Amino acid sequence: MCYVLGSNWGTVDYDFYPKTFCPGHSFIIDYIGVVNRIAPYPAEQVLAAPIDIEALREHRSRIAHNTWVDMRTEIFAEMYEKPVYPANMFPVGKPPCNLTDKIEGAKQALDMLYGQGTFTPPHGMTPEQMSGELEKRVAHAHKTGTLRKD
Repeated sequence: MCYVLGSNWGTVDYDFYPKTFCPGHSFIIDYIGVVNRIAPYPAEQVLAAPIDIEALREHRSRIAHNTWVDMRTEIFAEMYEKPVYPANMFPVGKPPCNLTDKIEGAKQALDMLYGQGTFTPPHGMTPEQMSGELEKRVAHAHKTGTLRKD
């Protein structure tokens, strides 16, 4: 029961990002799921829609619609005790130039999530095999040209 504002980049003209990296599709969705505004293409634009906080508060006060009463956030406490993504992977002023630069952090995060049992590997694979699987997929993407490494 909230508003969702989804902001996405429009077209990006950098050599190291693929053309489909920033497809646009920004949107504003209200607290009952109605899509108020959507920008269905990757170009610079401004979206605007009314945000009626009082209507949201009124909606939350109705017990028949109040999903917060049923929320069990405590079941996620253990999962988020430690950070998921490694901190300080990229020094200030040296952002990743492409998705390949982000792979090591993703690998560490996935190793932790599979290792502690938060994620379950696909049938026939073990948690220890998942890093190697990611490396194979990245190597294949580099070989076929779907992921840049420079």
